[in-house]
Amino acid sequence: MAFNLFNTDVHGQSIACLGIANAHSRLGEHTLAAEYYQKALELCEAMSDLQGQVSALHGIADTWYRVGSYESALEIQTKALKLAEGNEDAMGQSVTCLLIGNMHYHLGDVDKAYEQYSRCLQIAESIGAPGIQCRACCSLGNYWCTKKEFVKATSSYKQAIRLAELVKPSEAVQAQDEQLLSILLQCSHLCRSLDLNPDQDSSSTLVYLWGATAMLLNKDTTSLTLLKPSCAEFVVNALAR
Repeated sequence: MAFNLFNTDVHGQSIACLGIANAHSRLGEHTLAAEYYQKALELCEAMSDLQGQVSALHGIADTWYRVGSYESALEIQTKALKLAEGNEDAMGQSVTCLLIGNMHYHLGDVDKAYEQYSRCLQIAESIGAPGIQCRACCSLGNYWCTKKEFVKATSSYKQAIRLAELVKPSEAVQAQDEQLLSILLQCSHLCRSLDLNPDQDSSSTLVYLWGATAMLLNKDTTSLTLLKPSCAEFVVNALAR
């Protein structure tokens, strides 16, 4: 009985450490966040809690990501993927593939990013996870924009919109979802590249994309001050059409 109680206590400690780490991360206190993610990792290792270890590794990688150390983040996310694969954790694999893709994207290796985004989407489809599918489609849209394949980019973004409508509130926001804001900039580039006229259809699509992005980020569409100035200006112009 004492052994079970001890295990329960360790489990509670690991959850508490993850919560504290997440709070420090949101406050931009990345050093403190990393310390608590590491504590959570050690506790999860002591319990052989593989899912907990994956979550803790995601957090540690995120602290490196936040300070621009993408190679270090990539190394840690790769460890997380191996754990998720060993545990046959499909959700963990799909999320980690997405995050690994983001690291490759930031490192400029967009083709490797594409491979990970595609794998993420495939796994997420197999388990019926629309939130992860939506993120993967957003990221694939960004990839196609970097390749100047704007028709494919548009298709990916539209698929993301359809999936966004299925996302549950509990799935809405994850640590690295600020990349979704790039949808706005990519749409702006798309319109300029295709020399689209500001007709009703194109402007409606842009506003709809913004609405989907805002929903995923749990931000009201009037909260434009939360966006980068370039994003805010673009949204205002789109809404004014």
